[in-house]
Amino acid sequence: MGDRLNGKVAVVTGASSGIGEATVRALAAEGSAVVAGARRKERLDELVERVSRDGGKAFADAIVYAVTQPWRVSVNEILIRPTQQPV
Repeated sequence: MGDRLNGKVAVVTGASSGIGEATVRALAAEGSAVVAGARRKERLDELVERVSRDGGKAFADAIVYAVTQPWRVSVNEILIRPTQQPV
């Protein structure tokens, strides 16, 4: 596990599979705390568990809005609440 990104926080959307999942794992491996978002909450929970088991820090939450309809998303609904900390 590296420390190039120690003390940094990264936000990754589409994190439940594919490139998003790989990005979360790579960032966490370099020391970043990662906020992971995607529609599939159960996959996010599994990812957070794997990252934590590997010694990284991650927090995940489901994103319930489709990116194909951005006009339906209020900015207030997608802001990260400062009281939520990566585990």
